[in-house]
Amino acid sequence: MQGRNTAVEPRVGVGMPVYNGSNYIRQAIESLLAQTFTDFELLICDNASTDDTEAICRKYAEQDNRIRYVRNRVNLGGGPNNTRVFELSRGEYFKIANHDDICHPEFLEQCVRVLDDRPDVVCAFPQTVDIDPSDDILRERPSRPRMCSADVAERCWDALDFYEEPFALFGVMRSAVVRQTGLMASTPSADKVWLAELLLHGPFFEVDQPLYLHREHPLQSAHIAGVGHQSMAWWDPKMVGIFRFPYWRMFRNLARAIRRAPLSGRERRNCYLALLRWVPDNRHWLKLLYDAAIPARPLIDRMYLRRIAGETG
Repeated sequence: MQGRNTAVEPRVGVGMPVYNGSNYIRQAIESLLAQTFTDFELLICDNASTDDTEAICRKYAEQDNRIRYVRNRVNLGGGPNNTRVFELSRGEYFKIANHDDICHPEFLEQCVRVLDDRPDVVCAFPQTVDIDPSDDILRERPSRPRMCSADVAERCWDALDFYEEPFALFGVMRSAVVRQTGLMASTPSADKVWLAELLLHGPFFEVDQPLYLHREHPLQSAHIAGVGHQSMAWWDPKMVGIFRFPYWRMFRNLARAIRRAPLSGRERRNCYLALLRWVPDNRHWLKLLYDAAIPARPLIDRMYLRRIAGETG
């Protein structure tokens, strides 16, 4: 481990999980070091990168004592590394920072101000703008007003819209609330499940300024991880080749999040109803069936071959 004097706790812990991020990590780090709010610590958790990521990060850690660099001995997978970056972070507030995205200089200042003024808000996040590999603007992402609703079931339903990217997760959130969640699991769409759980604890607040630049490029995790069962190797290499029923685990994790959230009986019931509505919505039930069919396929094939052998024997 390399970096900051751990005797002084920062107000904000910024965690940057990374694997082979040498292409854009300099820009990401520079954008954080340029923040107008300076009472933060940047913890970079390197998931055993094989490119120049380690050398780049160690150099920054030597130059600025707000940076701590930690390197995993092996690649833990995206899920465990995201969990580890929070467990190693310190501060009243927490932010996840992608290694390939850019934060406007006022990002932390604006979000921290909201959390200081609004104790009911779990996470403050700005508007998001997509950029390309050359930093040119592609599009502005739509606002997510339902995440800011006082109605917990409405917030829950918004989070269950898995076809929207969970950019709100890259805002600034309360560490005390994060500790009450299950953090990032090792299942497909674990980031979206975690977003749903955070929204069960309270409303979010969207800062009406485009302070977050999300980079789209061929090597970003959304492209290389794959989807469904194909993504298991990215989320957790230990899951490869093992029938873990990822979609059923995802459904179970959502149900557990509702069960452990600090809700009234009526709120909990409404959230369970929202989850049940989610199953037929956009044919999520097909994914659950597919989960069950994959491990059953070899057995079905053997039964079929035995039947054919019996008919021709």
